[in-house]
Amino acid sequence: MNRTLRIAVAGLFLALLSPLSSAQGNRPSYDPLTQQRSSKQKDGFVDSTLNRINPCDTDYGQHLDDGRRVVLQKTIESAYFWSNIVSLGLLGCLFIIIIYQHRAQRSREWSAAEMLAQYKHSLSLANGQVDEATQRNCGLMEALTLLRESALRAQALPADMLDHPRVPAPRSRAASTPPLPASPAKDTAVKPTAASTVSAAPAAQSGNQIGLFKPEVDLVMKVNSLEQQLGRSRDEAKLLRRQVNEAGQRAQAEEQKNRVLKGE
Repeated sequence: MNRTLRIAVAGLFLALLSPLSSAQGNRPSYDPLTQQRSSKQKDGFVDSTLNRINPCDTDYGQHLDDGRRVVLQKTIESAYFWSNIVSLGLLGCLFIIIIYQHRAQRSREWSAAEMLAQYKHSLSLANGQVDEATQRNCGLMEALTLLRESALRAQALPADMLDHPRVPAPRSRAASTPPLPASPAKDTAVKPTAASTVSAAPAAQSGNQIGLFKPEVDLVMKVNSLEQQLGRSRDEAKLLRRQVNEAGQRAQAEEQKNRVLKGE
């Protein structure tokens, strides 16, 4: 029963819908009212979206043009703006110059400190060399005085020997021995030997004198060489003192430059 009832109700519903659909199909296609309604619906949707986006109906292009015009008037067309830009540029340039001068002064101070340290080191080395040279000079002077004293003593010894000449030994022996009685041949033989001893004595004295003068010549040569070394050492000492003075003058000049740079 329920199934048959459902089928009957569906058939009645279809029967009622069929004339309505046929009436709608016979209606003409051109209907201005429907078109106006559809256009109004479309315009209403676009307007609604635009109203949501721009509810005050403002012209953003005009606003952009007005803002651009105001910016141009207040920047490019304004003298106050250009004066501010020039002053800011000058301040930036002065700041850069101050930083550059500070760095340059610091580098100069470092270089001056390094130069002063080098001068101080070289001055200490020069002072050490001067001390060594003075010690050498003192040693050379002492050696020179000793050699001069020894030379004077050696020169005094030959003079004493010349003042007190030695008597030859054969002559003393001959004088000490008494004359023996002998043949005249033996007497003639003894006389030439005495004469030969007398002639040999001056030759021995001259040889002894030459042997005594040889150490004097050596001493004179040594003295001359020591004097030359002393002169060289004095020249070296003068050169070192000159270098020390130049280094001191350079150091004073660098200190004065640093004071001038610091503004003292």
